[in-house]
Amino acid sequence: MQGINTLTLDDKQLLFQQDMQIIVQQLGLRNPVQLGAGSYGRVYSAQDIDGSYVAIKVQNVQDYQNQEFAAAGILNQIPCNYFTKTHGEKKLGDRVFLAMEFCNMGGLDVTIKKSLMPRASILMQFLKLFHQQGLVHCDIKPANILLTSTDAGIIPKMCDFGETTNIQNIRNLAQISGTGFFFPPEVLELKSNYDQGIDIWSLGLVLYMLATG
Repeated sequence: MQGINTLTLDDKQLLFQQDMQIIVQQLGLRNPVQLGAGSYGRVYSAQDIDGSYVAIKVQNVQDYQNQEFAAAGILNQIPCNYFTKTHGEKKLGDRVFLAMEFCNMGGLDVTIKKSLMPRASILMQFLKLFHQQGLVHCDIKPANILLTSTDAGIIPKMCDFGETTNIQNIRNLAQISGTGFFFPPEVLELKSNYDQGIDIWSLGLVLYMLATG
């Protein structure tokens, strides 16, 4: 199937309507609202029967790679609350639906503020634990850091583990998928033999953007 950016406006609207119809009729959720759409995925919020909110990520089967769901099993063992939990996966027709934790303030990409620097810096704790599991995120950027407001304050959460791989695999890759602006020089220069330093560079750049406003 074509990426969403190649579709006409009418085709996009039809795709969104079909997604939301499935969310209601087959997943049993209520009041779906479109939150965003990328080249190969769409994200919605919806209410469960108890009134709580959940995020639903939708991808076409041929575009879906199960790194995100596979990583969830490892991530759920990490003793911290700085990443979005993935609750389940369901394939329906030509689409895959991932049920994930809903963050009520959206992404850091629309909320770059110096005041968030102390909060966002705690993601370094998550990254340390994440790397100890032998994983590499490969796509850390403001849009993949969500914010949620709680009684304890604003909590940042890493999300979108679709490019996640393990340290053994990344050392054998010639090229990495992700967002070029946040890649370190060795990735841009295609030097290969990469390691978890990719994530450290990317998070450092995000924190620099916050620090400078």
